[in-house]
Amino acid sequence: MKKEKKSFYSVIFAISIWFIYLSNDASFMMKTIIPLVVLLLIYLVAKKQYKLKITTNSKNLIYFVITIILSTVINCIINYEYIDYNVIIGIVYFLEIFLWFCIITEQDYKRNEIAFIINSFIILAVVASLQVIFLYLAGKTGKLSVVSLLGVKVDANYFSALVSIINVLLFIKILYFNKNKFKLLVNVICLIVMLCGIGLSGSRAALLATILSDILVFIQYIIQNINFKKIVMVFFIIIAMFVGVNIFLKVMPVWIYNRYFVNTYSDNSNNERVELWENAIKGVLKQPILGYGIGIFDKVPEFNTLSSGRKIPPTVPAHNTFLDILVYSGVIGEIIFLIFLYNIFKEFLKKKKRIFIPVILNLLFTSNIIGADKSYYFWSTLILLSIISKVIQKEEEENNEIKTYINDC
Repeated sequence: MKKEKKSFYSVIFAISIWFIYLSNDASFMMKTIIPLVVLLLIYLVAKKQYKLKITTNSKNLIYFVITIILSTVINCIINYEYIDYNVIIGIVYFLEIFLWFCIITEQDYKRNEIAFIINSFIILAVVASLQVIFLYLAGKTGKLSVVSLLGVKVDANYFSALVSIINVLLFIKILYFNKNKFKLLVNVICLIVMLCGIGLSGSRAALLATILSDILVFIQYIIQNINFKKIVMVFFIIIAMFVGVNIFLKVMPVWIYNRYFVNTYSDNSNNERVELWENAIKGVLKQPILGYGIGIFDKVPEFNTLSSGRKIPPTVPAHNTFLDILVYSGVIGEIIFLIFLYNIFKEFLKKKKRIFIPVILNLLFTSNIIGADKSYYFWSTLILLSIISKVIQKEEEENNEIKTYINDC
């Protein structure tokens, strides 16, 4: 059978996740894939496609970016002494995000291209998880994560959040789309490897998000037309996951076991996270309309230092995606951003798209724990959900057209 060709855009998006191995920052931020955005722009110029198709989602995103830039400019005029490299690069970040989102999502994709993209994501997650497992077997301790080719260790929270999303996508694939027994076995093994990778990262939020999301996927699957074949599949998946969890518990380092099952959640890392949230809220209450712009809040003397004496991080001042955006763009920007998300997510309330709701809940859960507004994992998930929604919508419209034609005949 002749394989269908993949579009240039689907190939670029599929390989973009592999740029985690070229990351020169701990958060695998969007700046890592700037070369791909430039490549896409060159491709569009070469194809003489000088205009982007702008949909409602793209419009909302550009309104959001404009709000952030406006807020940054106003705050820089008022506090010109705070202007530095971080302010400029922050604006570039969101312009890049807008271009990446628009160029990738405004193309037409086929089902096989979606499968190609998701498979690339799955392979990366397995490779990255295996790297973490090998690091553990080599005697490495602490919160384990991917180490890029540049020698930079990606923050365990961002690594595990990325793998968690892919884990849920793989579980959906296993339950709904796997028909070949050998591929099913391979995918179940991949699922277990990912779970071990997330577990060894020490990220409690990602592990909890993964478990809850997988359970929801499982419940959705069970209540949809239960039959003998589904019961058998579910039985083997439960056994496989039970075996995987037991293996992980036996090889789990003592400190990670204590982190998950002995220590309380009122430890230093979570207490500091809450302190960052409270600090951000205080700042927003003082300047609620347009916020502080990008790269400004961490320099304001009143808010740049926590009671513990620690300086707030310039890239994620609140350590929470939605609070960070509130700090950057105030209430106006936050509302526009939430409308942008709503327009993407509401499509998945429709019948054929509901199986992806656990992916959305996983994203919302993990992005509330880390500042992901400029991270690859956050935006790649939104893009993937957007193009999945478009493909399903297109298939439904084509089927309705066929049915109408048949009825007319």
